[in-house]
Amino acid sequence: MSQQVGFADCSDIVWATCFQEHAECILGKKCEELGQLFAHEPETFDGLIKEACFKNYIVKFRSKLEYYNVSIYFILVFYSFLFFLLVTVFSESDS
Repeated sequence: MSQQVGFADCSDIVWATCFQEHAECILGKKCEELGQLFAHEPETFDGLIKEACFKNYIVKFRSKLEYYNVSIYFILVFYSFLFFLLVTVFSESDS
């Protein structure tokens, strides 16, 4: 099971995917129970989702940078453009 969740504070919101163990922790039920509720008692399932909203959680995020369907040429051009911008900004600030 995976669950899309939005974590927000006063400055912004971060959308993340919680996998089985963490999703069960947030919702307070095991996957099997959630599946049964979703299939047979949708009102109770919706109540669990609403109950989990707007609570305080302490979370740790892990992320990984990945590229999909991008050629190495595009990546090199992109990073060389960023380097050019940084050099331009720093050289103008020295003047």
